[in-house]
Amino acid sequence: MSTSSLYGTVWQDLPAIGTRDFPIDSGIGGVTVTLSGGGLASPITTTTNSDGTYVFNGLATSATPYTVTVTAPAGFNATPTYE
Repeated sequence: MSTSSLYGTVWQDLPAIGTRDFPIDSGIGGVTVTLSGGGLASPITTTTNSDGTYVFNGLATSATPYTVTVTAPAGFNATPTYE
């Protein structure tokens, strides 16, 4: 069975516009990211690297969508995306 990976970056959206602007918006390390759905028996978590990146490896292809949830660190709020 083939597997896939899901990855992304958690960053500080300084102008609060919902898209990442380099080099203004830097990644945030130590943030908890949770993956659920996709046929997982239970949610799995990881923590972002110092540059804000995270990855979930070894994921089965699924007809059920996966859901990524980021737990905002103290002092931060989520910015909606405008894409």
